[in-house]
Amino acid sequence: FFYPQTPLFPYLYGIWCKFAGFTWESARALSAIFSILIGIILFKFLKSKSSKIIASILFLVFTFSGMNIAWLVTIKPYGTSAFLILILYILMEKKITRPLQIVFIGFIIGLLFNIRSYLVVIGLIPSFLIFLSKEQFSTKLKQFLLLAFGAFLTLLPHIYWILKDFDVYYFNNIGFHLMRSEDSSAELAQGKLNVLYYLLGINSNIKFEGFQFSILVWSWIICFLQSVLKKKLPSLAWFFCLLIFIISFVPSPAWLQYFSVALPLLIICFYELIKEWPATIKLSSCIALLLYTTYTGSIDFNSYTNTGEGVHGIYETNLEASRIKNIDQISKKIDEYVSPGDKVVSVWPGYLFESHAEIYPGMENQFWIRVENQLNDDQAKRYRVMTLRALQEVVRKQQVKLLIIDLHKAGRFFPRKILQKSGYKEIAKLHNVLFYVH
Repeated sequence: FFYPQTPLFPYLYGIWCKFAGFTWESARALSAIFSILIGIILFKFLKSKSSKIIASILFLVFTFSGMNIAWLVTIKPYGTSAFLILILYILMEKKITRPLQIVFIGFIIGLLFNIRSYLVVIGLIPSFLIFLSKEQFSTKLKQFLLLAFGAFLTLLPHIYWILKDFDVYYFNNIGFHLMRSEDSSAELAQGKLNVLYYLLGINSNIKFEGFQFSILVWSWIICFLQSVLKKKLPSLAWFFCLLIFIISFVPSPAWLQYFSVALPLLIICFYELIKEWPATIKLSSCIALLLYTTYTGSIDFNSYTNTGEGVHGIYETNLEASRIKNIDQISKKIDEYVSPGDKVVSVWPGYLFESHAEIYPGMENQFWIRVENQLNDDQAKRYRVMTLRALQEVVRKQQVKLLIIDLHKAGRFFPRKILQKSGYKEIAKLHNVLFYVH
């Protein structure tokens, strides 16, 4: 079905859940594992460059960072992407000469593309390093081919999907992103400018707690100025962050969460900035960063686990329905009214994740809302994307027994007149979620 990412991410979590169980907790556990692995690798790397105490403090900075709490441990591609980027950086830090090492680097780049396609731009770094090396042309060519071969191994699923239906493949991976926003060019530009202001700490944003990430961003900027004064190139970590920042501004609209994948590399850049400072000042700087990060991180943690304040998409009307324990209750309530395998209409498919019912075709992904009015009926059917007109037709024809309606979305998607004329009646209300049956 329609999913606006390259193929690997949904399959990665699908395979994991096949063994660990299709529950919110098991899916989040995989994200947590990636976050933990990032922390361990970051600690070991920094320990090899500095002292155990500095590495431990910066490990805690990563752990309590709002970007980690909010995005790297959620069921989104950020944690997986950040993990792969850090692995790639660690590999590139070493002198790579063996053919299998180069193939593996290409393989990691390919995996990045499969998880979050635009991050393939990170592959420019090993490509440039090969190009700028002092090796003979024949050696460089061989290394390029090995790099390409490693990446190609991960692209085999793409060949299958392209041959199966190129039009659907194009829409899922590119077409959707080109039409997902109806904002004008000026509005999109202003949105990107706002993101830049938030990153630099110039503007505050309730969805972007404190200035902990801004401190790391400014450390990265100062690293560049430091390199200019010393008349030398910035570090490899600095270039990794540069490409991440540039490519993360490309999507329209751009969101702050896109930059979360740079967090481990920004912490490395922070260390590179202070590594030559006197030991006392260096330790004090790390402790100060940790204390501030812990303070603001605790606010983020409370927002994402309790109050919902500042969390994107969370309002007073849907706060209770957004808690995992309450979602589980809604899923069990659904099972009371339908049999296993029955189709159910719900604008947000998450209510059916642990239910024995199935989501109505075309509603597997709530992102259909962003593009439904730009697709004709044939396109919507081919891409398996629900449209508002098709949804209301489903209701009129009573094609499903049960409708799950979020109270704050009821008027837009399910006008009361249509519900009444179609014979649907409200039979239950749980956490501001309405249950309608005919």
